[in-house]
Amino acid sequence: MNIVPPPRVAAPHLGLRLLGLLLVCWAAVPGSTAPAASPPVTLFLYAPDVKLQKTSSLLAAARECFTALDLPLALEVFERAEVLDPQILAQKPAFLLCPGWYLAEHRVELALVPLLRATVNGITSYKKLLLGRGGLELHKLDHAKLALTPLGEDTQAMLQRELLKGAPITPATFSLILVNKDIDAIFALAFGQVELSLVRPENLEHLRTVNPRVVNEFKVLHETSALVTPTMCGLEGNYSPALGEHLTKTLLLLGTSKLQAARTFLGLLGYDGFVREAKGSKE
Repeated sequence: MNIVPPPRVAAPHLGLRLLGLLLVCWAAVPGSTAPAASPPVTLFLYAPDVKLQKTSSLLAAARECFTALDLPLALEVFERAEVLDPQILAQKPAFLLCPGWYLAEHRVELALVPLLRATVNGITSYKKLLLGRGGLELHKLDHAKLALTPLGEDTQAMLQRELLKGAPITPATFSLILVNKDIDAIFALAFGQVELSLVRPENLEHLRTVNPRVVNEFKVLHETSALVTPTMCGLEGNYSPALGEHLTKTLLLLGTSKLQAARTFLGLLGYDGFVREAKGSKE
């Protein structure tokens, strides 16, 4: 009987067998995992004049928008500057979207690099309205309470020097009630907690869609001079130039994006896009 031996199978290369053994042993070590992807960098947002009330809605819209646009960002929202300031030093975020007055006051201290300016109705400035209730008698407002969002370290001086210059009332005699959000100033007036409020027209119109009766009771007393729109800044040393350029190029196209997630995110902020910050700008 002729016995045919089985075909000879080449033995695996010794190096490959050792590599396989090492991988098995490494996987068996408690706590060992595959290398994780780099976590997203942080974008801080401090924008008191946004029309939104619920921060959770903005965070959800931001996650959806950033994912759709392949932006490795994680948004954190702050309602008060005194909470934001220490967190910038502690967490070292890569980017910050903040009001023009905040940039002017903290640019050097925090090494802020202006990248983009938000646009409202296609321009990089907006105005506010000084509101009172119907039947308001101006001569009785010497010690009126005025609700508004902060305008910097000396809000009173900013009002008197610029925003309410030429108004039919004197801001020096007001008692200022600083609120976290622009819409809070509207509610304070609606509920009779203050005699006056200073708000964005867009936020007033947003409330009109919800409760037109309340808004119809308001009287516009004055339109302020222009305020610069918020600026998207990088914090020097906290992000790579490549990421900064990727963020800039992506957000420049946000206003014309057909993505619903992008339109929702911009709409909640009350912006319609971004433009490059002018070089040499001191804002």
